[in-house]
Amino acid sequence: MTSSGHPAHDHERTDVQAPLLGWMALTLAVFLVITIPMLVGVFKLLMWQDQRDQPERSPLAITEEPPAPVLQAVPSLELGEYRRQQRKLLDEYQWIDKQQQIVRIPIDKAAQLIAERGLPKAPPAAAGGAPPGNDKPGEAKPGSGGSP
Repeated sequence: MTSSGHPAHDHERTDVQAPLLGWMALTLAVFLVITIPMLVGVFKLLMWQDQRDQPERSPLAITEEPPAPVLQAVPSLELGEYRRQQRKLLDEYQWIDKQQQIVRIPIDKAAQLIAERGLPKAPPAAAGGAPPGNDKPGEAKPGSGGSP
């Protein structure tokens, strides 16, 4: 102790035991050399068993990948074309079925005809099912109203 009452600074008198440290390193190396190949072998064995236990693939199973989605290069142009097609359907006369004389009339004309004549009255329901009439909405026969 020093005169101030504190113990004197001292250092460790012995170093690490080199032979013991060497034996520990050697033991670790031997352990790794033995266990790593064993783990690889066990992994391969388990993979082999898993493949062996897989059920046989059905001949009806799809073997090819589905096609990738088709992306729009310029969506605004395609939207404009779609709107032109839809507008054409709404604004022009077009035959739906010539044999049955079913036509598509412009929506403005259809609205005008309904305003003039009112909505058609439904006939009494037939005993067998749905009431007779147009199969598709928005279609009219040429003889039942305005001409195409």
